[in-house]
Amino acid sequence: MMLLRKPNQVLVDIDTPFLPGGFDQRLSMVHALAPISGWHINTSRGGNLHVTVDFHQDVRHQDALLFEAILGGDFKRVALGRKSLAENGDQFTSIFFEKPGYKTRYVPYPGEGK
Repeated sequence: MMLLRKPNQVLVDIDTPFLPGGFDQRLSMVHALAPISGWHINTSRGGNLHVTVDFHQDVRHQDALLFEAILGGDFKRVALGRKSLAENGDQFTSIFFEKPGYKTRYVPYPGEGK
């Protein structure tokens, strides 16, 4: 199943089965730049993590790439995304490939109360 980035989301591909050290601090740093409403986490087809971060407003593509990098996303994916953005402008979008019937766990950002 293909999961496309919505305008108010950032897709973060983590290359390990664990969140990177200091993920909460990284999330706080991004939240200071653009308010986060919550995030979803699930296991990728390869056993690593996919994190989808939801924001209160739309996120420009270049900001989405910056936030991916801050949150510890796969650096090759971020670099290729930046190249694609430079070549294709707003045609760029992030994609996750998920197992059919994948389950996700939603975590509200502190104080959001979802």
